[in-house]
Amino acid sequence: MTTPHVRLALLVAFLLVAPSARAEDSKSESAPAPTRELRVGLTATSLVQDPFPTVEGMAPGMLASYEFLLSDSFAVALALSYRRYNGDPSLHQLGYGALLRHEILDIGTQGSHLYASYGLLLQVSSIQGEEGSGTSHDSRLTLGSDFHIGGAPLYAEASYHFSRLRFLNVDSRNLDYWEFGLGWRYAW
Repeated sequence: MTTPHVRLALLVAFLLVAPSARAEDSKSESAPAPTRELRVGLTATSLVQDPFPTVEGMAPGMLASYEFLLSDSFAVALALSYRRYNGDPSLHQLGYGALLRHEILDIGTQGSHLYASYGLLLQVSSIQGEEGSGTSHDSRLTLGSDFHIGGAPLYAEASYHFSRLRFLNVDSRNLDYWEFGLGWRYAW
């Protein structure tokens, strides 16, 4: 049985991937520069501290972002991520928000470059078997690279997330984590 957060993440991921099914020849000399990009990838995360004693500190996850390419070196994105930390009970997190991505170094090969990204996100955390959920802010700092392998446009990135779970006068809980992602990108 899936939680409402998992169903929402899967629905949004489907809605983001479906438009990419149409094919455009972006390699043609006469084709206009792409104005949108979809990024879909897998992630591995590691909590900096152990905020919940029964939860393991490593988690697999998924990440998707829909980017508006405003120039050759700058993009604004809407991001969605999901991860599940194993344990008894397990911790589920759904993150969403806005990112800004800047190209910082052109490597010189076809479409390969290094970038820095930062963003403000919200993170909804729920513990399996517990009622309700907690929402935390999540500030993300990322260094990454766009590259090609066998013609496939890919990306790899490492992010640090500064995240705090707070509720009224209850002490905040540190949910900081490292995230490593590898995925596919499609521009049109």
